[in-house]
Amino acid sequence: MILDDLHEADHSSLELLKFVARGLTDSRIVIVGTHRDAEVRRSPHLSETIAEILRYGRAIPLAGLDQNEVTLIVEHRTQRSASAAFASELYRVTAGNPLFVDGVIRVMLAERKLGTSDRIDLRGFKLPEDIRGAIRKRLGLLSAEAQSALVVAAVIGHEFDAGLLQRVSKLNAETLAELMGETSEMGIVATASRERFSFTHPLIREALYKDSTEAERIRLHRATGEAVEQMHAANLTPHLAALAHHFRAAGVVDKAIDYSMRAGEAAYVVLLTTGQFQITKPHWN
Repeated sequence: MILDDLHEADHSSLELLKFVARGLTDSRIVIVGTHRDAEVRRSPHLSETIAEILRYGRAIPLAGLDQNEVTLIVEHRTQRSASAAFASELYRVTAGNPLFVDGVIRVMLAERKLGTSDRIDLRGFKLPEDIRGAIRKRLGLLSAEAQSALVVAAVIGHEFDAGLLQRVSKLNAETLAELMGETSEMGIVATASRERFSFTHPLIREALYKDSTEAERIRLHRATGEAVEQMHAANLTPHLAALAHHFRAAGVVDKAIDYSMRAGEAAYVVLLTTGQFQITKPHWN
């Protein structure tokens, strides 16, 4: 017997399952129950009850699919071989989440885009409603303050710096640390390094970004660009591309053009100095 989504079960149902579980040790019956860790951890009642049920069974943690498994799903759904590049891209975008993998494939099949490119452009990608609903449901478990901080983080990018997020969101360091701990516990944000975080799934970041209003995105892109200018005024070179992106999205045309040109010039210099780029003089008559 398979019982899905035990984190949604009411008190009486879980008590009944606990009663049944006690009598299964000598029977030829297997009950498989699934639940999401985040929801269980946030509920003292669920945590206690699930732990008591597990006294008569065992927990099997499930991680995301690996890249080979993602490839197999693509081939099964499309009945043809998947390119290694596309499978890698799909794995990157979904982080191996089976629901997300299936949803992206369904959309690409419906729009006849599967097989036309090895890249998945999330900016123009329309998430299926079941995926959007699942993401909203998980985000809904967070406090309003944590959700607001994540909207700012989504504008900054898939990976974001704690100092930059603090400056744009105008939160103090202690509050921000608590909110990042909350989002990390829910599996929405992961620690990339000591002062950097990243979204666990690009699709979660994209959903947050698209669910904000255009006016809010413009305001936050501008605030992010200005914060980067202030934080790295001594040396903007490593941040020129990011500055060009944020000011372009904010509609600050003069700065977007200036930083784009400077980013291109900086990249050109790097290619020349590293020997990865060669110029061949044309032989004109």
